Amino acid sequence: MSFCIFICNTPQSKKKERHIVKRIIAVILAALFITGLTMACASLTGRFFGPRATADSKRFKEEYEALNSELKDDGTNAYTTVSIDEVNKIEYLTYDELLDFIGNKTGLLYFGRPGCPWCRLLVPSMLDYAIEDNVTIYYYDIEKDRTENNAEYKNILSVLGEYLPTDTVTQSEDDPDFDPDLKRVVLPQLFFIKDGEVRSGLMLYQHVYLRDGQTENVKQILRFSYNSLLFDYGANADDESCEC
Repeated sequence: MSFCIFICNTPQSKKKERHIVKRIIAVILAALFITGLTMACASLTGRFFGPRATADSKRFKEEYEALNSELKDDGTNAYTTVSIDEVNKIEYLTYDELLDFIGNKTGLLYFGRPGCPWCRLLVPSMLDYAIEDNVTIYYYDIEKDRTENNAEYKNILSVLGEYLPTDTVTQSEDDPDFDPDLKRVVLPQLFFIKDGEVRSGLMLYQHVYLRDGQTENVKQILRFSYNSLLFDYGANADDESCEC
């Protein structure tokens, strides 16, 4: 027994133990270095190549969330509260860009306005879908044009009239001069366009999925309509009359 103890405590054995300890420490440090390097690379990759906030995505968030604090005379919220991530897939279109998009491009076009109650119910699901499927939402705020009934709005009606419902907001079917050919852009309104051809339109005003907060079903409608656009299988436009 004493001989074993003597052998185990020789200078050679202690030197070997120190060598083993150094190797263990070196392995631990290397593992920590690799872990740190991996995390740094992941962070840089997300920063430079992952989704990023844009001027348009920030603008969309600001415009829609600005109405969250608006109150009615009785102190209740005037608008449905929305919370929008500044990293989203919204891209604004000017009027000229809108016409070019309808006539030449491919993608999902969204007509809306911040104060539209059904738009505010749609937006969270729509933005989630866009992030999940990496789909850009091309957005045109039509409120000013429609309110003023200006030349731009009338031209939009002319271009998209085939896909729009009859206007029953500024006129009534009981009016003696009722014009069934007078159209209206209702909100929220989406168009699925491929190579300058409108393949389908989707109106979600008062839709049960929005009313009942059925987020996944809303996303499925958008996903099916967009995939129909890309892969040329049938999609049905919603013909429901709207007054939003």
